[in-house]
Amino acid sequence: MVNCEAIIVADSANVRLQPNTTSGVVGVLTLGKRAPAHQVTDPDAQNFRWVRVTVPANGLQGWVRGDLVQLSGDCADLGTLSTTVTPSNVPTSTTSTT
Repeated sequence: MVNCEAIIVADSANVRLQPNTTSGVVGVLTLGKRAPAHQVTDPDAQNFRWVRVTVPANGLQGWVRGDLVQLSGDCADLGTLSTTVTPSNVPTSTTSTT
């Protein structure tokens, strides 16, 4: 039984492997389609929230940008995933004394 669904409110929405716009696409949902929703993210660096869904056509799970869906049903208990960006490989400055 599905407790929470994501309803697509855009012409189409890519379902991605990871909650970002550059990740690979595992499915596409079109206007009005419904998909079981499982988790949401905090806003990312671009201020998007992402919703983890199951693509009905192939059973794969992925992420849809939150502004492309409307959540429906009992969605209060959806888990939240932090998308905090942690810098890596940040160059450090060095000072030469020679």
